[in-house]
Amino acid sequence: MSDRLFPIRSALFMPATKLASLAKALASDADLVVVDLEDGVAPEARESARSAVARLPEGDRERIALRVNHLSTDDGLRDFLMLRSCSTPWAALMLPKVEGPDEVAIAAAHLSATASAIPPIIALVETALGLERAVQTAAHAAVECLALGGADLAANLGVELAWEPLVMARSRLVQAAAIGCCPAWDVPCLSLSDDAALAAETAAASRLGMSGKLAIHPKQVGVINQTLTPSAEAISTAKRILTAFAAAGNGACSLDGRLIDRPIALAAQRTLARAAGHTVEFGAMA
Repeated sequence: MSDRLFPIRSALFMPATKLASLAKALASDADLVVVDLEDGVAPEARESARSAVARLPEGDRERIALRVNHLSTDDGLRDFLMLRSCSTPWAALMLPKVEGPDEVAIAAAHLSATASAIPPIIALVETALGLERAVQTAAHAAVECLALGGADLAANLGVELAWEPLVMARSRLVQAAAIGCCPAWDVPCLSLSDDAALAAETAAASRLGMSGKLAIHPKQVGVINQTLTPSAEAISTAKRILTAFAAAGNGACSLDGRLIDRPIALAAQRTLARAAGHTVEFGAMA
């Protein structure tokens, strides 16, 4: 995984038909704003939305990802033709309903014809088949993140869009992302007025190994960022762990009656990397 797509806690969706609110979205402290050309836009409005996206100032693109339509659709092909005309790359490209690495390869081939660099690709896993092939998808060199599309996946699996029915899907996505050395992001929380529920869901996803969460409203961003940012206590503990581990010659030791070994030290290293806003390494310790 490269460091082009910096560590993301919150990725805020906004429809491409509401670009008048883009400044508000960018001011929300979201780490990434995802301008949606797919499900958030009615089919009859996609052409005008696509044209509006193409006219966005180049300077705004550093924190903007685009969710395009699937390449198997007419709108998807038109989205990629628009992307090929852009001289400045977007922060990232979100591919919907990815069901394997071949789809990523096709998207990358389209983008390789442009004058600008291929942006980091966020593969949105939204079907049972996509979940089954997530390991292969994450292994593609252009993929820098896996994200879970909960609503579509729940519908495809025939389950309720709730925490319990999707726990296994979340865990499988985290496993695939770890094998592919990339982060995993959680589904949006559909509750817009219950901050406690949002914080609890975000914390639970974090415990499963997810480092980011999708948001559907600016008011969710602060809660997500706060929940996914290591606390002062966690940072202090991580520093003490690494100090003790280094003092033991990077060998097993004890701290406060707890065994400290290499996996524990690696987790502490990741905590400090997230706190500093650095790319989190999923391989060996330096």
